[in-house]
Amino acid sequence: MKRSSSDSILYDENNNKKQKLSTTTNRSCLENLANELIYEIFDYLDINDIYFGFFYLNNRFQNLYLNSNNAFQLNLSNISKEDFEYYHKNVLEPNKNRIKILYLTNPFTIDLIFSPPRLISTYNQIEKLIFDNIHSKYLINILKHLICLPKLHSLTLSSIDYIENPSILFI
Repeated sequence: MKRSSSDSILYDENNNKKQKLSTTTNRSCLENLANELIYEIFDYLDINDIYFGFFYLNNRFQNLYLNSNNAFQLNLSNISKEDFEYYHKNVLEPNKNRIKILYLTNPFTIDLIFSPPRLISTYNQIEKLIFDNIHSKYLINILKHLICLPKLHSLTLSSIDYIENPSILFI
């Protein structure tokens, strides 16, 4: 078969006109996905990415975010103090009962989240807690309150300074 200069007409070997078969391509968008699939996608993303990537798209995504029962992971390793204050108020606090993994590396994030240290008990879904660059002076107070986290099964600590009495870690 030969194509004519216009794509609407096709000719066979004997120069007989043939009708072109038209194909329609349907493009899908994220907005057309079922809620269950969106929640599956959310499972692979950090709450930060979900909030800033989806929350302001439209009302549907806001409702999916706000009404989700899914637990989230939260990595606050590369956040400035100014950004964290906004983030703490608008993302962390409203979702603290849905966070399953919390990764903190900046001393100021630890100070703000766990001041006073008993606030850790309000994060009742945490399964994995990672403190990187934590001051040893906060360890005793924070460790006392970890018993209030019923789902916690992994704790990683990296101190920024010398721990005078390492036996406190095994209380």
